[in-house]
Amino acid sequence: MEEVGAHVVLVIDKSGSMTQKLQYPAKDAKEFVDAMMGENSAGNNQIAVVSFSDYATEVIGLTDKTGKQTIKNRIDGIRRRHQHRFGHGPEHSGCRRH
Repeated sequence: MEEVGAHVVLVIDKSGSMTQKLQYPAKDAKEFVDAMMGENSAGNNQIAVVSFSDYATEVIGLTDKTGKQTIKNRIDGIRRRHQHRFGHGPEHSGCRRH
């Protein structure tokens, strides 16, 4: 019988309220994936990723360690909602307010 592992959902904030660049939470999330799905990890761990700004979006559903690189690639693909230089509001980024 296969050992039961953890089912984890990583939730990544990509809203404009982030005070740091998204690369840092993404780096931490990928390190977590490596730790949970490494050679020495116990059980059949599975990870899903959700991003949110105004609403939540599934980045990838529960995936086991055979999809570890796919999970990390999807994390790399997450972009902030309004990608403009920090310190400049939407009026400087070309974003419109609705």
